[in-house]
Amino acid sequence: MRMILLILAFMFSGCTDFSRDIDGDYRYIKLDSDNHIIAKKNRQVVYQDVTKYVQNSEYIVGLKVKSKFLTNAFPEVPDKQPYGYFVIKKDTSELLFLEESEFLKFVDKQKIEW
Repeated sequence: MRMILLILAFMFSGCTDFSRDIDGDYRYIKLDSDNHIIAKKNRQVVYQDVTKYVQNSEYIVGLKVKSKFLTNAFPEVPDKQPYGYFVIKKDTSELLFLEESEFLKFVDKQKIEW
């Protein structure tokens, strides 16, 4: 009996969803082992694959890369957003994609540790 419980626990341990709250009703959500998004109130803001993000009181900044494996968890097509560095203004949900040099200037100016 213990062996069966141990096997079941091992099988279901990889099936759990992962999401992390971000300030301002935003969430970082793991769709599967290769895809992560940022959503607000069950609406995608940044499509897969968000590999890194940080925040301060006003902004969420991060990096979106092309996913190795696309998922069908959401009907939107991830490629309709550019890849690269992004900035979300929390209070308005405004989303900007920036070139790396612009992004680095922005995080420096906003004193966000990237």
